[in-house]
Amino acid sequence: MIANLGLVCGLLSHGAQAAATEPQAPAELEPPAELDPPPVELEPPAELAPPPVFDFKWEPIRDVWLRPGALLQVRLTFNRRPEEVTEPNTARLTIPRVRILLDGGLTRFVSFRLRIGKLNEGNMSFEQAYGNLHLGRVTIRAGVLYLPASIADGPAPQALQGIDYSQYGLEASGGQAAGVGVLGEFGPVRLQAFMSNGARTSFTELATPINAKFPALTGRAEVRLFTRDGFDRFDTESSFRGSDLALRLGAAGHFQRSRNEDSPAEALTQVTTDATLEGPGFNVIVAGRFLYSPLAEGPALLDGGVLVQAGVFLHEYVELWARYDGLYGKPVVHPVPPFSGPGTQPFHEVGSGLNVLVLPRTQNVKLQVDGVYIPLPLASTLVDSSNVGGILDTSTKHQWSIRGQFLLAF
Repeated sequence: MIANLGLVCGLLSHGAQAAATEPQAPAELEPPAELDPPPVELEPPAELAPPPVFDFKWEPIRDVWLRPGALLQVRLTFNRRPEEVTEPNTARLTIPRVRILLDGGLTRFVSFRLRIGKLNEGNMSFEQAYGNLHLGRVTIRAGVLYLPASIADGPAPQALQGIDYSQYGLEASGGQAAGVGVLGEFGPVRLQAFMSNGARTSFTELATPINAKFPALTGRAEVRLFTRDGFDRFDTESSFRGSDLALRLGAAGHFQRSRNEDSPAEALTQVTTDATLEGPGFNVIVAGRFLYSPLAEGPALLDGGVLVQAGVFLHEYVELWARYDGLYGKPVVHPVPPFSGPGTQPFHEVGSGLNVLVLPRTQNVKLQVDGVYIPLPLASTLVDSSNVGGILDTSTKHQWSIRGQFLLAF
């Protein structure tokens, strides 16, 4: 018995030693409580996805690139003038604008733009030709360039809510001038200053009889609030669904002297102010203008103007907008440009329209329709008739128009 118990104890002791020498599987370590699994990134909703980009940029080597662009407008306009004229109703199919653009860069410090354009029945001509020298937050620009005298004519045609620019924007325009300027962006503030040969010049001097004496001066200051987006979000008048709230406040000034001794105007000074509020699918624009021009004989010209415009996206592809713009002044004859009419009565225009986007969240391809009503005779206001703008001469009564347009831009 005692011998048997000794044998069993020996076997158990040998088994325990063998088990101790066998390798043991490592115990599974649980992650610390603070190391939670990474959050799952959710895909943005379809309506917030970035829009398709029409970008034909060609970059053969680093910092050397070319980007061609073009614009085409095809418009059908119907006008009604209920007064005794040869053609009280007028319908016409026009191509208001054709533009060919070429942007490019030679190094990371140098870029340029060339723009050739044609208005309605006019000939193709150079509209812009300038170069940029980029020095950090500051850019120096020289050539035939756009003067930022008014925010109402700043957006490109495809970025407008309306089919065309407001009469307020056209009358307050700085246009294209030969000059040199400095642009700077410092956080929420953007500044621009230019010296040129006068407003609305293109490759020529300002229309007679007021040829601008160099230098004409133009400046603009802006500040953006409530948003982290850059100023480029305001390049279009619309605000797509999904955008955040943003406010831009701006002011601009333009001054030029007459170069002709026999000019009826000695100088021209214009000041404009504006506010743009954008949100998720809506926008509101308010702008005002004051213009002062002393005359060699008679009282000085004092003119004002206002623009109020708003838009809302009813659907991702459909935008509704409305606008009022007016030009006011002394009831006297205006003998100098940019006054194209006598200006003995104010000009009022009320319009509304609908834009249908062919592609979501981009206005490069769209169908547009609008209606415009002008309550006063055109002949007594500052505004001239325009085939591009759809305005006809009237001497005694009002007029209205309906326009439809196809726009393609890239």
